Amino acid sequence: MKQKKTMRLWQMLIILILSVVLLITMFLPAYHINPDTLQKGMEKAQAEENYYKDDAERDKDIKWYKKKFNKALKKEKKENETDNSTISGLKLMTKSLTDIRYNGKYDEDYAKSKNGMGEEIYNALNKKHTMTRVLLWMVYGVLLVVMFLTILGYCLKWNKYIPLIMDAVYGGLAAVSFAVLQFGTIRGVKSEVRTLTEKLIGYEFNNINTDKFTTGFVSAAFLVGMLVALAILVISVLSMFFGKQIQENSDEENVVSDSLDDWDRDWNSITPEKKADFQPGGKNILYSGDQKGVDPFSGGNDVTIPANNQVQNLIPPDPDSQLFIRKEPVRRAAAVGKVQCTKGTTSGAVGYTLPQDRKVVVGKSPRQANLVIVNNERISNVHCTIRYSAATNSYTVRDHSTNGTFVNGIRLPKESVMEYPAGTILSLADGKVEITLG
Repeated sequence: MKQKKTMRLWQMLIILILSVVLLITMFLPAYHINPDTLQKGMEKAQAEENYYKDDAERDKDIKWYKKKFNKALKKEKKENETDNSTISGLKLMTKSLTDIRYNGKYDEDYAKSKNGMGEEIYNALNKKHTMTRVLLWMVYGVLLVVMFLTILGYCLKWNKYIPLIMDAVYGGLAAVSFAVLQFGTIRGVKSEVRTLTEKLIGYEFNNINTDKFTTGFVSAAFLVGMLVALAILVISVLSMFFGKQIQENSDEENVVSDSLDDWDRDWNSITPEKKADFQPGGKNILYSGDQKGVDPFSGGNDVTIPANNQVQNLIPPDPDSQLFIRKEPVRRAAAVGKVQCTKGTTSGAVGYTLPQDRKVVVGKSPRQANLVIVNNERISNVHCTIRYSAATNSYTVRDHSTNGTFVNGIRLPKESVMEYPAGTILSLADGKVEITLG
């Protein structure tokens, strides 16, 4: 029986929801370029300085800088017909540095000139901008592929480790990429950002810590992206170890694997009357002779065939019926074994007599097992199969389960035929179900 671990629906949905949230971050503000963010950066920068005698003097100075900055931004917006008060991840991905700054009005040569940003500042900013675009295209482009493969892996029942490892690796790499963008990109050009800002307001800042000053312009998009990517990583790793990920191919669809195809052949070859022997609530055949008495597993529904080669008159004569009992000798039936569920809950019969040419299938699937175990999720649809050998008065057991079949605490090798004497007790899965042989 082939088995594989597949993704569950809830695992796929959580990863997809996080992936969609990650896609949304491309529309969130990555940078805020406005007077309020200038104030935020200046307050951070001057928090540890003793330049001002009191907060009132500091606030007055910051208010003056904000006014100059706001005037410069309005002038640039009017001249270049562009608005950079909010720069989203999508804008960074789709526009060049000159398009963002000048809205296509000026080219790269102008940007490098003294009237523009200046060559040194432009080269530094453009290098970081190019790296940002590459990282963002990789993060969001690969994310679409990962989402597609995650859905495909669930629908096609791939081994769960294939999509989950892929999701975990992606989550880790995406988190690193966003961390670089959040904590490294704009800080990598901190002096250029300060110089460009001073050029806009036409005045140099006093006692400003550049490292803290530039953080005021950074918004939440990259930070949110990093946290969501980490969540994808954590959920993917946890999903490899938790949840009901086990799927047994033969259990879920049909019992036609190499190890169980003999059960189908046996079942299809016998008559409907004989099939009833193995159905819950049906009649069990008990042979007399060495096996005298009433079968304790049948609930009083047994038919006893005596050992004197004569058939009992089991059905009273009916004058209006054409059914008559044939009075002809029959061969003595071979000895039979017994299989009984002595611990746990079953649906229908708790046990069966077991001729040599039959076998008992133990499991939780009413369609595939004849000794059906209920109220225990650790029992497989087809957990194990049992045959009886009259010559040795022993039983052969083959385990097909996920969680195991045990004898005296030792787990049976999966898909291997093991022989045990009468009186052996099989413990299934977590030990809450026991099957007595004989």
